[in-house]
Amino acid sequence: MKYRNLPLSYDPARVAFLPELSAERVLRTTDLEAASEKLLSWAVQRSTFRVVATDTPLQQGSVVEMSVGIGKLALRFGCRVVDYVHEPTYRSFTYGTLPGHVERGEEKFSLRQAPDGTITFSIVVHSEPATWWLKIARPILDAFRTVVLNTRYLKAVE
Repeated sequence: MKYRNLPLSYDPARVAFLPELSAERVLRTTDLEAASEKLLSWAVQRSTFRVVATDTPLQQGSVVEMSVGIGKLALRFGCRVVDYVHEPTYRSFTYGTLPGHVERGEEKFSLRQAPDGTITFSIVVHSEPATWWLKIARPILDAFRTVVLNTRYLKAVE
């Protein structure tokens, strides 16, 4: 996989200053293990993209290549898992973009189980377009990403 040894495409120390996009949903299931298994096997990303990953389930340092489109016209981009947490009532991972990605920044995916068994799935994105021409299209990109977050990503772990 060509992305394995590439550095991150952003400065991790400045990621919190990048624009934020977030979405959250209370899941119908109370089975944290089942939801976590889907989250850690790239189900969220597979809901929208073709996925090739170095590890399933993912772990710290895992690299994923996602693509959309057909053949040589497919847009391909990679990310690396930069944070992974596995606690009794909380599971999360964060990945950062690698060179060639249309964005620069991080996405965090987390599952939190409340004492009553309710599970909340949250996604927080801190990123910016990687090129000047994508910066011009930012409002369109954010509208598209909001739709993807709410219609595909948030439903992928149920």
